[in-house]
Amino acid sequence: MAISSRIPDQVSESGCLMLGMSDFASEEEGAEDWLETRIEEAPPRDKKGRCHDHEALQEALDVAMNDGDGSVRVLAAELVGKVSDFQNEKSIQVLCQLLGDEDESVRGAAAKAMEKVAARGHSAAAAGLIKLAEERNSPNDILWALRGLRRIADKGHKAALAPMLTTLTSNSDPSCCQAAAKGLQYVAEFGDKEAIDALIVGLENENNRVRMACVDGLAELSERGDSKAVDNLMTKFASEDSVFVRDKCATALGKVAGLGDESVMGALLQAVEDDDFEVQIPALRALAFVTPRGDAEVTASLLSKLEDEEIQIRLEALKVLSQVGARGDAGLIEGVLARLGDRIAAVRSEAITALGSVAGRDDKDAIVALGRIMDQQVDNGIRTAEGQQAADSLIEIIRSIETDA
Repeated sequence: MAISSRIPDQVSESGCLMLGMSDFASEEEGAEDWLETRIEEAPPRDKKGRCHDHEALQEALDVAMNDGDGSVRVLAAELVGKVSDFQNEKSIQVLCQLLGDEDESVRGAAAKAMEKVAARGHSAAAAGLIKLAEERNSPNDILWALRGLRRIADKGHKAALAPMLTTLTSNSDPSCCQAAAKGLQYVAEFGDKEAIDALIVGLENENNRVRMACVDGLAELSERGDSKAVDNLMTKFASEDSVFVRDKCATALGKVAGLGDESVMGALLQAVEDDDFEVQIPALRALAFVTPRGDAEVTASLLSKLEDEEIQIRLEALKVLSQVGARGDAGLIEGVLARLGDRIAAVRSEAITALGSVAGRDDKDAIVALGRIMDQQVDNGIRTAEGQQAADSLIEIIRSIETDA
């Protein structure tokens, strides 16, 4: 039904202008055409979340509530999301009603618009999305509701957490389960046992994307040293077929495992020796978070990787050595010095930086090498990037001497 057909005969041309309908070329122009045009031409919100297209908003709200065509209501809901001021209560009220629309596409458009209009903590918006998730059996409804709750529900909102927990542990739709796992990261409190248990269940989901989201959730919500989270991440890291999930597990172990956790360090060291490059890299990075500085076994493993044929392996090994190597370790410094002659500039650069972290006052070879680089790497009186890095590393060594003194 054309919007113009609903305008009473007695409304004047000026009245049409007030309603924002002057864009209509004729009464035959359809509502869908008008809405699509206004969606395309909608101005962005200003810094205060205001759109300033109040005529279009009023018309969109009217159409959304009154038009009998579902496809028109979909476009109207989308336009509300585009032109409504942020936190406009009238818009949120209408969108909440549309979340109960009999047309699934309308409910989806309303949920997406709600994400753009309602702020985190808006109780009515969250309640509407919770109702959508709990009362509709459609995977699309659940997906849209959970995505909206991720942005709108307050941290620790029990009613919002409920459909996320149920979906992740009981729903077979992978997109819904992924949305639930991601939602828990934003809505569950840090250390929430129910959320952590649900994420652990999700580690066994058949879908890679769901398992990855669950690993991310455990990394965000688990307290450092949480033995249950660590044990399950370790098991998944060891048994997982997907290199992408294993990558996530290694990163998560670096966040969740306690410093010096020998079982985790052992598993990561084993992964560093894996034949798969994509397993080695995350394991190396995770070692930086769980290894106490100066650990001999980890240092020895990392030193062996400085000779690896893969450039990225050499780079990562140097980065981790900077964080876990003991200052003044002669064998370590010798290995890093050798990388100053690496054929790859990025590796040489990382070796320069590493020397600043591991060389001490008595490491003359390192100090002389850095001084030589600093003096040689000059272009028209200006230090090159490598020359400046060498200078910075020398400063780090000097600072460490002052600290020791």
